[in-house]
Amino acid sequence: MGLMGKAVGIATAMVLALSMLTGCSGGGGGGDWEYHGAYFDSVFNGYPKDEGVVYRHFPRDILFFSDILVPIKVMQGTKKGNLVTMEDSNRVVWVETKRRYEDGETLDSGYYVRRGSYEYETAMGAEKMVARYVEVTDKGILAKIQKQIEEEKAAAEKTEREAEARRRAEEEAREAARKAEEEAREAARRAIVKILAVAGTSAGERKTIVLPGGVKMEMAWCPAGRFAMGSNDRGSDERPVHEVTLTKGFWMAKTEVTQAQWKSVMGNNPSNHEGDNLPVECVSWFDCQEFCEKTGLSLPTEAEWEYACREGAGITTDYAGTLDDMGWYDRNSGGETHPVGQKRPNYWGLHDMHGNVWEWCADWYGGYPSGAVTDPTGAGSGDFRVLRGGCFSYYAWYCRSAHRSWYDPGIGIDFSGFRPVARQD
Repeated sequence: MGLMGKAVGIATAMVLALSMLTGCSGGGGGGDWEYHGAYFDSVFNGYPKDEGVVYRHFPRDILFFSDILVPIKVMQGTKKGNLVTMEDSNRVVWVETKRRYEDGETLDSGYYVRRGSYEYETAMGAEKMVARYVEVTDKGILAKIQKQIEEEKAAAEKTEREAEARRRAEEEAREAARKAEEEAREAARRAIVKILAVAGTSAGERKTIVLPGGVKMEMAWCPAGRFAMGSNDRGSDERPVHEVTLTKGFWMAKTEVTQAQWKSVMGNNPSNHEGDNLPVECVSWFDCQEFCEKTGLSLPTEAEWEYACREGAGITTDYAGTLDDMGWYDRNSGGETHPVGQKRPNYWGLHDMHGNVWEWCADWYGGYPSGAVTDPTGAGSGDFRVLRGGCFSYYAWYCRSAHRSWYDPGIGIDFSGFRPVARQD
């Protein structure tokens, strides 16, 4: 017998049985039963609508009578529970909790209780798979269902509380680690400032500092002095040669900042040519400023850079020696940067002042003054920042002590690096 046939048979039997019943109560089970006409018409409207009263759930294929009297046993339920008992409680009991059944809906949540024969289950649509079936008796069904709901709710809340506690603990641990790292870096910065606050006693004197990430950096002392800056027979922007007085000595990094030193402070490596002892490159002027802020150091002024390259007033020629001995440029570099400190240093112990990578200076790019100046800091404003020293891929001309270049401070290129200083206050 097909599903429709079974449904018709059941409905017919109900009609015959009900023809002997009268009124709205009594018969077929006494005062516990109520008879509702046109019940199927309201099945998908949540009938009856009282929140505490349960309603039945039939599949659409049995909804073919609109005025049949259907006996249902109305029981008080919870806001989360529904109960329907068909005529014989030993046949079918179907309890749904949490939400109503809708025809064709996938029942992926909720709790269901059923009893009875397979025939009735099929006719009532119980062949549909639901999340869970629990075999219990009528007595205490709702209480047991409610208890199970409350227990599962409590367990879910406990799980969420534990998960939230773990999340808070992990966040607190991350925050504590971050603060500890910041404190350690700040302590390292203060130590650097303290060490370099003491002036050197002679040109080229060295001190070693430890960067916030634990990597060392050697600094060389450049004493206060006076020199002739620029060149009158080279580039037009190198003119005029003018006297510069630097009233304060400063410590300058012995080499260009290496990639190991950069990573120690910044935690990344932007370089195209990778190697811990290679100079860092692809750093913008602003990147270098950030490094300096984290270490208590500074970018040199253009005047400080040329003064250190010339060993004060000791060098008036284009280079501090033979260029091939002093720096990496297009004719000897092989188109690559090289580890710092391999070429001969100048008299003050500074390596790679000629070639390898261009070095950012603090100044805006602008014209030179026409007369003598003291502690100059370059143009008051501009669009570009100064680069000095030439690099591995440029001609010897660009590696001269007096040569000036410039670039957009927001852009890092694969031949731009830097070496920081610490000035005396």
